[in-house]
Formats: sequence, C-alpha cells, structure tokens
Amino acid sequence: MNNFDTLLIANRGEIACRIIESAKKLGLRTVAVFSEADRGAKHVRLADEAVLLGPAPAKESYLRVDAILDAAKATGAGAIHPGYGFLSEDAAFAEAVEAAGLVFVGPTPEQLRIFGTKHTARDAARAAEVPMIAGSGLLENVDAAVEAGRTIGFPLMLKATGGGGGIGMTVCRSETELAESFPRVARLVAPASEPRRLRRTVRRKRPAYRGPGLRRRRRPRGQPWRPRLLAAAPPPESPGGSSGTGPARRTPCGTAPHLPGPLRFP
Repeated sequence: MNNFDTLLIANRGEIACRIIESAKKLGLRTVAVFSEADRGAKHVRLADEAVLLGPAPAKESYLRVDAILDAAKATGAGAIHPGYGFLSEDAAFAEAVEAAGLVFVGPTPEQLRIFGTKHTARDAARAAEVPMIAGSGLLENVDAAVEAGRTIGFPLMLKATGGGGGIGMTVCRSETELAESFPRVARLVAPASEPRRLRRTVRRKRPAYRGPGLRRRRRPRGQPWRPRLLAAAPPPESPGGSSGTGPARRTPCGTAPHLPGPLRFP
C-alpha cells in the first residue's frame, strides 16, 4: 500500500469536516476543495489548504475529475477520500485516481461495479453464501414480473436494479398492483427496456395517526399546502344602526373588523 502524508477530501459540508478532523488526529495534512459558492464553508477553514474547483454547480466543480486530480497534484496529496455522494460510488473515478498514482480511500473499482447495481450485488452475495430474503433476478417485462411474484408471494417490493436512494421502490400487494407499478418504476429510474427485480418484503403500511377527534385531510397531488383561512365573525351592530366599528382590514387569516383601541380583559 502506498504511503502518504497528505489527504485530499473530494467533498464538502459535514462529511468533509469529519474526515478532516479524523485525518488530523492521524497526523495527516489535509486539503479541501470547494466551489465558488462554498468559499466560506467550514470545511474550507478547517483544512490546511484549500483549492477552488470551479463555479457553484456540482457538475462544474465537485464532479470534475480532472480538476480534483489537478488539485491533488498541485498540493502534493497522496490520497483522495471521496466522502459519500458525488463521485464516491463512481468506479471510473476510482480508476482515474489509481491511474494517477494516488490512493483511493474507498472500495476498489471492481467492488464499486459489483455493488453498484442490485442484481450484481445479489449475485455476489449468493456466491459468498450470504443469507438473503427471497427475490428474483432481472425481469424483462411485466409478464415476467407477475410470474416471479406468484413464486415469491405477496406483498413484495419492486425495485429498479440501478435506481439509487430508494428511487422507484414500490410495495406491491397483488398481481394487479405489480402490473400497474412496473411501467411506472421503469419510467422513474431508467429506460423502460432496462430489467427490474423483485424482492420479498414483510413491510406493512402504517396507519396514519390522527389523534383524538382529528381527521386527516388530503390535498390533490401536486397542489401546494395552504393554511385554511377562518371566516371572520360578522361585525356587531352599532347603536346607530350601522355595522362595525370601522373599515375592515386584511389579516393573515382573512378579514376582521378594525379595532380602534387595545383589547381589554376583565
């Protein structure tokens, strides 16, 4: 393993701060990278040295492999820690770091490729005899999914093999729900031609807590939440026959009669 005394952290925010603090405890010199928007960020101040990568958009800064490698070369860093997110699961980035003669602090490129998709990860686990819950391989179409569902049993979870962060994860409780969910999951995460997989799940939908005397209101999908406005009580009749004590004024909850003086309580 290569020896190094300077670590570049290819990330930002809290994760970068934690890595920097841990590296300093190990006696390592640290290098932070940042975008224009993060000039004053805490991780920039904590590091021994900081290098500007580019403008605020991540694709022009934190996702620029060439800029990160140039920063490592310019600062004498011998290793790069990707943190999480950004390039941390990019096998090509890990290969580029190693090709530059640097240490990639993380899994090997081969490991990233194997565990980057669900079906290859399951194949590797199966080969290592790791216990797994029931599931399917790649599914080419809805018919294959329904057939696999009959074998696995319901409820089950439909998941795209390449969808990260839980995107497209759907619980299906019947063949009808599975058939309806399959094309929707395909559209969410990848081209419809990409296969999917099924996994047996015991997850149950939790009832919403409504509390005593409360009724949960639902709003149409896509419609923003707005507070319910309470209608103002009608102004009292004045002795002269006219209603109200003055012109009405706008309030955060609708309209209410104008009160000329402070409220007094007995």
